[in-house]
Amino acid sequence: MSDIREDVDVRLLVLVRDMSPEQAEEVLAFAERIAAQSRGRERALEGVKATFGIWRDRQDMQGDSVELVRSMRQEWEEREERLGLA
Repeated sequence: MSDIREDVDVRLLVLVRDMSPEQAEEVLAFAERIAAQSRGRERALEGVKATFGIWRDRQDMQGDSVELVRSMRQEWEEREERLGLA
C-alpha cells in the first residue's frame, strides 16, 4: 500500500511543479475541499455509530418496531387532521 501512496505522491508532485502558481493553488484548494468532505463524512458516521441503539432500553419502545412506527405515524396523521394540516 505504501508503494501505491508513494507513486501517487510523486505523480502529484511532478504535475503540480509543472503548473503555474495559480493552477497549483486551484489544485490545492480542490484537494483541501475533498479532504474536508471526507472528514465530514467520517464525523457523521462516528455520530451515527455513537447513537445507534440509544433507544433500545426505553420501556415505551419495546415490542414490534413496525407496529410502533405505524402507531406513531397514525398519531401524527390524527394530529395533522385536528390542526387542519392534512
